[in-house]
Amino acid sequence: MPQLLKAGIVMYYFMRHLKFGILVAVLTFKFICFAQVDTLKKSLSNNSYRHHREKSSSILLGIHLQETKNKSGNDYKRKYVEAGLHKSILTDYAVFTHGLSVEVSPEKQTLVGLKYGGWANYTFVSLGLSGIYYTDFQYGSFIIRPEFGLGVNRFRIAVGYNISPFSSEQFSELKEIKGQFILNVFLRRKLIKRD
Repeated sequence: MPQLLKAGIVMYYFMRHLKFGILVAVLTFKFICFAQVDTLKKSLSNNSYRHHREKSSSILLGIHLQETKNKSGNDYKRKYVEAGLHKSILTDYAVFTHGLSVEVSPEKQTLVGLKYGGWANYTFVSLGLSGIYYTDFQYGSFIIRPEFGLGVNRFRIAVGYNISPFSSEQFSELKEIKGQFILNVFLRRKLIKRD
């Protein structure tokens, strides 16, 4: 019986304090809610959470390794260096860039390619498309190159497949081009706008 009495006393005080606790919670609920709204308003007015975005003109630098066949029909890898000007939009998670550049192969038979291309890096994936007119100053070939690879911020490594819809018959070396390895980086030259 004494334990039942103790349990009854504990239950009485619990219920009495529970009513008081509920009363306090109801009365302070209004203040708690407005405190949360004020904190939210304060954090929304603070620009530290906003996404970073900038537009800039950039200098594009690149190295290319192209699988092709020489005039005697042997496979070899032609090396190119690339330089150009691109217009870029850089955000927290993505990069969008497009512009003109020149690819030059400083080998025995010099080839020059005038290129207009663009790509987008989103998180770690890079997708691009380029149109290039290659010439050895005697013959020429136009190539379309879809590109896929890995890209982070202002840097990308990609592979491209060269499609040659318009090619000179005399320029058989470029007609045989298929795959290409691409390494690009662009350096901000001039900041146009920052949001």
